[in-house]
Amino acid sequence: MSANATAVMGLLVGFLVIGVIGVYIGDQMIQAANLSESDTLYSAQDTVISTFTLGVTLCKVVVIVSVASIVFMLLQSVGLIPRVGGGGE
Repeated sequence: MSANATAVMGLLVGFLVIGVIGVYIGDQMIQAANLSESDTLYSAQDTVISTFTLGVTLCKVVVIVSVASIVFMLLQSVGLIPRVGGGGE
């Protein structure tokens, strides 16, 4: 379980880093091009930044839920939280 959890968390953190880099690059492109708000490229870049920002937010939520799930499973494995149901190992 530990290797799987580490792999999943590494993947999620990778997505988070890529999302943050995407937001930064999109913002820098708008600033470097000196675009006005009436330009078509400005609105396209603004949409890209909004999309990356939403992706970063969703990734943060998934990371938090994943960490909570891993902690919960570890607490169950050491017996601090009783298992519910008859299935499992």
